[in-house]
Parts: sequence; C-alpha cells; structure tokens
Amino acid sequence: MNFEDAMKKGFLNLEPTEADRLLGELFDEDDAAARLDAGLALLSTFVPQDKATMVLDLAQVIIDANEEIEFAGGHYEDDDEEN
Repeated sequence: MNFEDAMKKGFLNLEPTEADRLLGELFDEDDAAARLDAGLALLSTFVPQDKATMVLDLAQVIIDANEEIEFAGGHYEDDDEEN
C-alpha cells in the first residue's frame, strides 16, 4: 500500500500488515521533515486537526516514560498482574 492509498483509506482502516509496511517505509525515510509531514497527514485521517496537538502531547508523555523506564534498565509491567 502506498501513502496516497493509505490517506484515502484512512490509517485505522488499514490491515495490520499494510500499516506495518507503511510505517516501516516512513521510518526508513531519511528526511525528518518528510516523516513529520507524512505522520501528521496519517494522523489527520482519524484525529480531528484541532485535537492533533493533544494526541501528540499524550504520545510524547508515553514515549518519554517508556524511554526513562528502559534507560533505568526496567521494563513496563502491568501493576494489575501483581495484585
């Protein structure tokens, strides 16, 4: 699936293998600005533009926390499993 087809179909309507392939191609793109533009365009297929910043801020919190946990040598574990 190419980027244009994914934009027409909507990112959340892609099959998992299609999404994985498309995301792999985006990660391989050397141009950071192109990756940003493509990622924001795909995000806009399922998040209203006025909410995109909120979603990206939330994603950044999750990514930062995950990196901090990994840097400390830990792994994220679901607390519910311990109870």
